Amino acid sequence: MVIFFFYYRNMVYKVSVVGGAGHIGLPLSCYISSHGHQVSIIDSNKNVIDNLQNNKLPFEEVNLDKYWKSAVKNDIYLTTELDNIFKSDFIIITLGSSSEIKDVNLFDNLMDQIISIASFGTKIILRSTINFE
Repeated sequence: MVIFFFYYRNMVYKVSVVGGAGHIGLPLSCYISSHGHQVSIIDSNKNVIDNLQNNKLPFEEVNLDKYWKSAVKNDIYLTTELDNIFKSDFIIITLGSSSEIKDVNLFDNLMDQIISIASFGTKIILRSTINFE
């Protein structure tokens, strides 16, 4: 649903993808960027961010290299800093989690941070594997 929204609108949106360097976030970020939107990939894994800045993809996926090249041409932004979500039109959270209490607490803390930083009116989209008991 999200992809269709970005594809059919004639606007340029500022989109931040938290967990954006992973198996869900990176292809999604590249795809959205390839349609002309301003995309920021935010990921806590500095190694992966550094490798992406040097055009080294962290994994193989069909057409990812093509979409990555397009995203680089569209000035995709890479960072480990969550503060970069400020003034985003959309924040997409692409994190896996579990029902382990430590993971739930980490997820809750992340959501609290995102809500405190995000601008009023920002749409937050959760694309996650979190379990609820």
